[in-house]
Amino acid sequence: MTFTEIDIACKGYEKRTARANEVNRLVATILINVNRKPGSSPVKPEDVFPLYTDKRGAEKLMTKDEFEELKEWRKGIKWQTKS
Repeated sequence: MTFTEIDIACKGYEKRTARANEVNRLVATILINVNRKPGSSPVKPEDVFPLYTDKRGAEKLMTKDEFEELKEWRKGIKWQTKS
């Protein structure tokens, strides 16, 4: 198998697993929402059990300043190697 084929197989596995857990997530959400206090806001299934297939917002990327700080921080690491 090539790396691309392995990647496709892994993504397929993650999707199948997410579909299998969808029912469990909905049952848990129903139980939580049925027993919540009056006046409290309902719980979303994504909050109870996030799945791979959930729509995610745009990820926050690292800024250039944060990257430079990380580079400087890494320079201070003393690696333990056998010499």
